[in-house]
Amino acid sequence: MVFMDPLAQNLFLVGILFVAVAYYLTKVYLMRKNRDKEANNTSFGYFLIILGVLLGVYGLFYSLLWPTPMTGSYDILFGDSMVVLAFLAVLGGYNLLKSGELLSPYIGLAAFFGGIYNIIAGVSAYLLGMTDAPLMMLGLYLASGLAGVFLLPLVYTKNKSLVALIVILLIIAAIVSFVIGGMAVPEHLASFAHATGSS
Repeated sequence: MVFMDPLAQNLFLVGILFVAVAYYLTKVYLMRKNRDKEANNTSFGYFLIILGVLLGVYGLFYSLLWPTPMTGSYDILFGDSMVVLAFLAVLGGYNLLKSGELLSPYIGLAAFFGGIYNIIAGVSAYLLGMTDAPLMMLGLYLASGLAGVFLLPLVYTKNKSLVALIVILLIIAAIVSFVIGGMAVPEHLASFAHATGSS
């Protein structure tokens, strides 16, 4: 199991999560569309929980099984951040199912400190020259980290400009996540094909 590398797929899942949250924020807080709100909240709540559990399993895989001499500290960079993101997704989904609201003070607080962690991890990894695309990786961690930080004031203000900023940051993070994941797919396929001697 240690030699599995589902990171490319995980980056697409992370991108999907960012796009979905950006869409929800746009629809509910910017466009103020509340038609069938209960049904939408229920479906989106389950979506967040299922995707969060999936990302959490992968995040724990990286954090617990990936720390080998071959992978270095990539388990910290990818696994720990993914666990935090998964926690927020499950928490947000649960909150939607229970109260009909995506945001709450404790979710805002968790997102704030998770965002700070992401920013620190991204800047540190960039300075260490980690990954094949350190600048793109920095953009992913900064954009998603700042979106998390700004969620806390959004809980209390519901300011449209702040919502728009968070949506933009999430879209940037999603695009970068898709691009990095897309770049990783052929590389990982070639690497593992060569490792197993497949044609």
